[in-house]
Amino acid sequence: DVQLTGGAATFDTKDQGTGKTVTLAGAGLVGAKAGNYTLGSVNTTTANITAKELAITGLTASNKVYDGLVAAGLNGTPALSGVVGTEDVRLTGTAVGAFNNANVGVNKPVAVTGLSLDGPAKDNYALTLPTLTADITKAPLTVKAEDKSKTYDGSVYSGGYTVTYAGFVPNETAAVLGGTLTYGGAAATAVNAGSHVITPAGLTSGNYEITFANGALTINKVVLTVTADNAKRA
Repeated sequence: DVQLTGGAATFDTKDQGTGKTVTLAGAGLVGAKAGNYTLGSVNTTTANITAKELAITGLTASNKVYDGLVAAGLNGTPALSGVVGTEDVRLTGTAVGAFNNANVGVNKPVAVTGLSLDGPAKDNYALTLPTLTADITKAPLTVKAEDKSKTYDGSVYSGGYTVTYAGFVPNETAAVLGGTLTYGGAAATAVNAGSHVITPAGLTSGNYEITFANGALTINKVVLTVTADNAKRA
């Protein structure tokens, strides 16, 4: 009954790497038969030291209004978490945030890039860049019916209605909207002279908060000329 006890295994260096030498020192023998043995040399072995993962703290992502871009604003000052003791390892670069896509959503993931490690001890560490969250809210879009006019002719206006758009982000048009544009209001059935409301409706969007604004159909009076008949008296 002889057993090995005590001792401490140590790497030849503290730095990360593969196949590093490990030496056991300070071990002894115990057990009923231990007195019959003397501990000779202790064999060395090898093992790996992997880089320690460091996290980044101190950053948050900003909510924004839909702008068609994935860029995300970042707040705060990035700091390292997990450095061993006073080892000289630090952040370098500029933090850049990006949403996974440009569409409206709540708690959307924001990936952080642009940062890396610097300093004499940097090779012993690996940097884990954070994924933050933020919201993209709908952008305002106004759809306004354009004013139209005609001269009274006893029939409903048939010249066609149109709208103008205010609020599209660059490079987007009405092609990104859903639904079907419709027109209602008094103008749809108006015949008589006067001002009649044109009411647009029907369009939808996941990225725009649409406000519909009325226009006006003006039906002008016909100029009526009254000419007296020639007359003579006997």
